[in-house]
Amino acid sequence: MAEKDKFLKANDLDQASKINCIDLSYAGGKNGSEIILKILDSVAQLLKSPGGILYLLLLKDNNISEIIKIMVQNYGFKWQTLAKVVKYNEILFIMKFTKT
Repeated sequence: MAEKDKFLKANDLDQASKINCIDLSYAGGKNGSEIILKILDSVAQLLKSPGGILYLLLLKDNNISEIIKIMVQNYGFKWQTLAKVVKYNEILFIMKFTKT
């Protein structure tokens, strides 16, 4: 399987049995953020106290605006972008979420 095909097929979790799990995690699932969205509730429960901090390394394709919306509206975090890095064909963001 060509490297680019792993990422295209990883957007459909029904194809997961045909893809190495590590490739699936890199792709992020549907809309580039499915895997991250599944863990946000657990993370929010662990970081209930004010001042709890979560750092996320996100790709531009990870639907960052949806992740921010969920963290702010559903879980009461504030956020900031700590860094933006362009590496080859990817745009990476280091995001900091702090429980208010």
